[in-house]
Amino acid sequence: MHPIRIRYPIEIRRPLSDLLRHCETRCTTLCCGLGAIDLSPVQVASWVLVRCDSDTIADLLTQLRGLRQEAGRGLVLHCAEFNAEWTQEEFLHFLALVRRRLVDADRLIRFAGRLEDQGPANS
Repeated sequence: MHPIRIRYPIEIRRPLSDLLRHCETRCTTLCCGLGAIDLSPVQVASWVLVRCDSDTIADLLTQLRGLRQEAGRGLVLHCAEFNAEWTQEEFLHFLALVRRRLVDADRLIRFAGRLEDQGPANS
């Protein structure tokens, strides 16, 4: 077991870092931290459609589980790459949000596929 540190550095690697960079549309994380990132279902779905295969999603879900475990190592978690700092609770909330957005993006993609299968609407 690792001792709890007051400030623990978190490293966010691929594929989560790829998703966050893709969603960095409002500003830059260097300037605005995570406020620069748009985690809307549409933005996440566009990353899934363009950049992912089924292994990437599985790897991302595994990564999120690992980061949840790592959250207990510090009272404040800091990620220099994304100019972000969280309490444990905030970090767990962030990870849950990413997971929810992946589920929402999957639903959106499936819905769009059903619409596409129906063909053009009759006028």
